Amino acid sequence: MDYKQIIKRIREPKSALFIPILILAVVLIASVALQKGGFSEIDKTYWIRVNEGEAIPTTMNSSMYSVRKIESKDLGVISTIVAISDRAIKSGFKQGDMNFYGNVVDGKIIGFVHYIGTHGNCSISLYSPMEITLPEEQFIEGDTTLAGSDLVPQIDIESCRVFPREYWPKRNFTLIQVEFSE
Repeated sequence: MDYKQIIKRIREPKSALFIPILILAVVLIASVALQKGGFSEIDKTYWIRVNEGEAIPTTMNSSMYSVRKIESKDLGVISTIVAISDRAIKSGFKQGDMNFYGNVVDGKIIGFVHYIGTHGNCSISLYSPMEITLPEEQFIEGDTTLAGSDLVPQIDIESCRVFPREYWPKRNFTLIQVEFSE
């Protein structure tokens, strides 16, 4: 095919639609490849969450800490509860529930964490903004923590009304990798 034939084919209606779709597919594949690159080290790993101010455990206490499995799903990241603590059961979580979901953006998991609980006569089940910083390089042996933050939903216990997000305080937490098998 010479230059004139290529130009003629590009101007055909079928080819005119094909080229943007091809470009979109290449961009999508590149995006997924870059996203997975910063995430591959923690894919299919197990973690417990320790809120700011809580002591970091030296042994696994299943009554205090639920175990979460972090995995890549489709174009995002999802964390599900694989072993549930007593305090999570009291909040209303069940084994297999989603803990958080998000996307890898600039070395962070940006998404939402699931809150379930009871405050007074009010029951809540909602998603709050969350961010977890991924390691810039490979984990150093023994360094298996991730720093994160989320917003704590605030509720008027008289009316069970959830206050707007600008009133939710930020809370820091640490995810600690644990050995676990399902």
